[in-house]
This record gives sequence, structure tokens and C-alpha cells, in this order.
Amino acid sequence: MESKAFNIEVDSRHNLTYLGESILARNEQGNLKRHIVTLFPNSRLMVTEPSTLHGDQCAEYIDYLNTLRAADKAPPMSEEEKNMVIENAVALTIIEGEDGRFFAIIRPDPDNMQLAFKADEIMQQLLPKFRIFFMHTDDKRIRKAIRERGESWRIQPLPRTKEGMQKTVANNKITIKLSQRRIYYYNMQTGARFLSYETFERLNELDFETLRDYLIEIQTYSPMINREGYSEIMFFKAGEGFTSANFQKFDFTAMDESALRDAHKQLCDEFAQALVDPRFKKDCTDNWDWLLSMVSTISNVDKFSTEEFQMGLCEEFALKVNWLPGGRINEDGGIIKDPVYTMMDQMTPSEWRRYNDGIPQRILFTYVQESFLIEYANIGVLPPIKRNQTASKAEASDKPRPRRSVYIMQIKLRGQEERVYIIRVQKWDIGELLNEGKGLLESINRAENYTDYILNRRLACHLLSMKLPPSLKVRRFIEIYHGDRTEFNNLVIHNAFYERDYVSGIATDRLTSKYFQDSKIGADFSLSFARMLGEAAAPNLIVGRSTEGNVRPIFDDGDEVLQLDENGMPQRIIVSEQPGTFVFYEGGLEEQIASYAVPIIKRASFFDDYNRVGEAYVDGFLKNFRKIQGMAEQYRNTFDDLPDHNDGSMFKKWHSVLDRLRDANPDALAEALFRAIEMGNPNK
Repeated sequence: MESKAFNIEVDSRHNLTYLGESILARNEQGNLKRHIVTLFPNSRLMVTEPSTLHGDQCAEYIDYLNTLRAADKAPPMSEEEKNMVIENAVALTIIEGEDGRFFAIIRPDPDNMQLAFKADEIMQQLLPKFRIFFMHTDDKRIRKAIRERGESWRIQPLPRTKEGMQKTVANNKITIKLSQRRIYYYNMQTGARFLSYETFERLNELDFETLRDYLIEIQTYSPMINREGYSEIMFFKAGEGFTSANFQKFDFTAMDESALRDAHKQLCDEFAQALVDPRFKKDCTDNWDWLLSMVSTISNVDKFSTEEFQMGLCEEFALKVNWLPGGRINEDGGIIKDPVYTMMDQMTPSEWRRYNDGIPQRILFTYVQESFLIEYANIGVLPPIKRNQTASKAEASDKPRPRRSVYIMQIKLRGQEERVYIIRVQKWDIGELLNEGKGLLESINRAENYTDYILNRRLACHLLSMKLPPSLKVRRFIEIYHGDRTEFNNLVIHNAFYERDYVSGIATDRLTSKYFQDSKIGADFSLSFARMLGEAAAPNLIVGRSTEGNVRPIFDDGDEVLQLDENGMPQRIIVSEQPGTFVFYEGGLEEQIASYAVPIIKRASFFDDYNRVGEAYVDGFLKNFRKIQGMAEQYRNTFDDLPDHNDGSMFKKWHSVLDRLRDANPDALAEALFRAIEMGNPNK
């Protein structure tokens, strides 16, 4: 019997053998020939043929090994040996991005993460590390292993924008064996391929023989189950009404062209009838319903599959955190700086903007200086959120980030539970003040004074009963100044950042109608929430939390976090951040009280009894206002020892706010608030 011939390529530079062509080989149309490859790290061998099925590629490698054994007069591999080969295979997806750049996605085996990391090391010899990702998956074992390496940023990023989703769909369209058309939408997590109605129907454009080949391919592979337990080919949005069984009744090899095209048309009709919605007959990435459905199908996009959800963060953070390289902590507590930062010259402008953020490294270095017990740490940046814009509307971007970015840090120390911190870099730092033309000494003093102001302002809010996170730490990192003032270039400066515990819960502006209209607890939830939000409104009004220029109050816009009890009822509201406090401190409270009716008015459609909810809100406001008014005077001298008593100082603002509070008429404010709520009732 003649032995099988194999296509072998040897990459001596990287000590890597290809069974098939290189991963960068292209077809006549200029597209990558193989998006799906299988790497055997222990043998440093990569299989790219005969198809894009991992099962076929593993079988090809086993055939190759058996050929080598036969040449040595050895018996074929046993089933146990074959299984051992398959267990040591790593599935990879190669994606071509813009400008001919290639990305590799590794699908790890959760029971053998070291094998995946070994594959990663091999791939880093072929592609830059920042273009190699691990498959985004719900498996906690995979996430834990990657997280403990300080590399959450390397979990495959899910698409965050419509444009990103469109690129994901385009990049995930692949072939199996036939390369004339990419007809399958590929789920890199499960290995399943999805055939849409339009793509299948458009096969009628092909010549007779090519159409026959595609129908036979679909007929052959659609009944097969891959090693992840998923069908090799599934039919997008067809459910159980159109499956591989529909193809098995035909003998495509025996048909002439007329019969073959009739069979294809019959299958198209059956596919169309099985669709759950006729809108899915046309592939259209501009159609949001189709696009979101396809992305959800091939990427498993939902809040439960995000790194943020797995960390226990609330829903509004899902798909918003841009995880960044920092460094790996070794067993001795030392930090090994991520080599990505030595590869900046290899990055495209968009990649450079994403990764060119030295702050995570500097922050991480600060923690390593203080403790040798760190096991791992991951740092991400949150998208900038404009005032009156919820986190749900903010999108990750590759645009340059402002200096005052907000970071999220996940850190674990030996013997302790994992902690999550929110880190905010100080708004006015030394470098920013230098850029404004201030002298060095003045810049240092102003930066220090601003740090004190932030802490004093927070204390003042606490004394006036605003419910805040219990702890805020000031830390500093070192950096070299390279700004507008060239005379100060290369100056070492120390910049402050603030660390607080992450506040779990739901931002009040993210609460949907389902919380208020639940058939069992909706009415009680509405009243309890309204009363609690009214209580939170009282200190917010008192401390004059407003936009610059006193245009409007800042309230119920994303900083107020609602925590629920075990029964799903409101337990408390915590104000996670306090921007704008003590901005409006000179005018009368009656100037802004009507604006505090907005939280009730904008939720009018959520409430069965609008007036009763409004009364609960006003009642909560009035009781808490009176309580604060009765106890605030004892704290009047708290800030008297501050050296600055000028206009705009914390001393001046504090006394102005207390004077205004002392002279306020709670009943008149409550009456004005309820009147505004009544007037804003859209059902009147």
C-alpha cells in the first residue's frame, strides 16, 4: 500500500514545523487559506490541513505520526496513544485585521492551562504578544489562570461598539475545505460554524460542480460533533426546523445540474420556513437586530460572559473596562514588567493609543513597594463618562485618554480575599499645573493643597450625612515630566491617586422598570426606593452638588449606588463619588429644590401610584433634612484650623453651607419639592 504524502514546511528560525502550509498562506483571492489551525506545543508542530476542523487536523497529525512509525517498522498508534495526541492539541484561530496584521486567538483546555501557556510562548515567536489573546470564556478555571498571571488584558476582548461588532462578524467568516467562499460564521469558543439563510441561498450563484461540492460538504459535516460537544455546522436562527437531517435525504453525487439546483431550492425553502423570524433571511450588519443576534451567536456576548461580571462588578461595567498590561508578580513578590511596553514601535496608531498608558505600571509598582505578599493584580481603565451620561452609554475607545482617567484594580494578597479597588488619578497634578504656566514650587503646593481639599470635602460630605464608601486612601506614583514646559523636562514628579473599595450594587439611573413593576414586590420596592432616594437627596442639596456655574444639581446620574437585601428590596444607597459637591454654596436652597423632582418625574411610567411614590420621596427628604439640620451645628469648627480662609476655600464653603442650612425652612422646601413633582406628573 502506497504511503500517504504530506505537505511539510519547516520554519527553522522558530524551530517550528507545519503540517500543511504556513499560517500566513493566502488563496487566489488574497485571503488567508486557513483561519483554524491546531498547535501541538510539545512537538512544536502546527497543523493547517486538510480542513478547518480541529478534528480533521488532529487526525492528519495522527496519520503523519503513523507514517513515521511505519517507516521505523513500528505498529500504528493505539487508541490510548491517539487520545493522548488529541489531549495535547491546542486550538487556534488566526484573524487578519487591518493593514495585513494578524491576530491569534488561543482556545485553552481548562484542565491543562499550562499547555495553553506553552502554545502562547510559541505564538509569541510568530506574532507580537499584544496580538495574541486567550479565548473569552465563561469557564472560571481559565479566567483564574489568566488573572493570576496579571493578564486579564489578554482575554479576548468582546466587541464594544457597532463598528467593532461588524468587524467581529467579518473576521469570523471562514471556510472548511472549500476556499471559493467563506460561508460559515465561526464561534471561536465552541468551534461551531453557523450557516445563515442568505449565505446558503446565494450558493445558487456558483457553477454546477462547485455548488455540488458545497452541498456535499454541508451534508458531510453538519451531523458531526466536535470535541467541545457542538455540531460542526449549525443553521443560524433555524432552530430544530432545519438541521443536518434535511440534507441526508439527497444523493448529490448522482444528480445532474437541474436536479441539483432543484434540491438546493427545496432546501432553501425549508430553511426559510424554519427561521424564527423572517428578518433573518438577509445578512445585514447595518441591521442592529441581525448584527446583535449574530454577534451573540458567535461570541457568546452577554453580561454573564464578561470578565467584569465574573469579578462581581455590576452590569453597567460589562464590556466597558479596557484591561491594560501591567506586569506579572512572581512568587517572591517581585514585579516582572510586561514586555508589551518594549514593543510600542510595532504597534499601529490605534494599538499604541490603547496600550500607551504608563499609569497602570506605576500604580502597580507603588503596591509592590508596599507589600511583598501580592499574588496577582490586574488594572483596567474605565471609559470617560460625561456628566449626565450613564456608564451604559459610555464606550471604550482608542482615542487618547485624559490624565484624570478612572482605573479599576483587582488585587489579591496571600492569605486574603481578592479585592477590587476604584482608582482615580488626581485632577490637578504637578504636571498639569506646570503646563498651565505655574512655577515649580507653586505647582507642588497647589497639587498638595488640592489633595487636602479633596479629603476635606469628603469629610464635610460625611459630616452632613452623605453615605460614602468608608475609606479613601491617598497614594502616589512617580513619573518623569514631559510636557509643554521644556525647561522642566525629565523632572521627577510625584502624583497623587485615590483608592477606594469598589461599591457593589446598581447605579440608581440604571434601574429598569422591572424592579418597580414586579408583580410581587414592585409596589413596596417603589415606595422603599423613593423614600431612600429622597433621603439621599437631602445631603446632596445641602452640600450644593452641582455642575460648574450652578447650572443644575448633580444627582441620580450614576454615582448613587443602590444595594439590595436578600429579598431584592432596597437596603441602602451609597454615593460612590462626589464630584460637584460644594460648588453651589452661596445661593438659596430654594433655587434648586424643584430640580430634585426629576428623579420621580422621569420614572413616572414605572409607578402604579405616582402621587404615593412622590409623597414617599418627599417624606424621606424632609425627615433626613431635619435630622441633618439638627446635628450639623456641632461640627461648625471642624475646618477652623485650615490655614486658608479665603473665598473658595473649604473653610469658607463649609461655613456658608452651614449658615444656609441653619436658616433653611425644611417644610417650605418639602412643599416646593412636592409641588414640582405634582406639576411634572405626565399623567395629569
